[in-house]
Amino acid sequence: MVNNECWFCGSKIHPGHGSLYVKNSCENFYFCRSKCKKLFKLGKNPTFLAWCCKHRIKKGKCLFLSERRLNHQHYFQNSRSIYNNFILKFMFFFMKRNAKQTIRNNLIYQNIIKKKDSK
Repeated sequence: MVNNECWFCGSKIHPGHGSLYVKNSCENFYFCRSKCKKLFKLGKNPTFLAWCCKHRIKKGKCLFLSERRLNHQHYFQNSRSIYNNFILKFMFFFMKRNAKQTIRNNLIYQNIIKKKDSK
């Protein structure tokens, strides 16, 4: 299908699924299931039906609208690179911290040895 989004509820239409409704004015409407098509023919408004994505968008409940339209592989690659950068920064932070601790421990042991020798 040319349009991969249901006109009524806004959900994704997978290849080989859904139906097309054409009005006399040559308007094309793609629907994901017969439920959406029947409600469209009855003249229902999708913004008042709680199960529709358009209702969730209107109420501000759909949080990932921009991510939903992204290519998922591209999105996961970006998140993977962000994760890797975070891990690298985290590792360097702890390497520095461990180095400081070892230096501090060595100084403590050296001071203990000096005190024992002075006695």
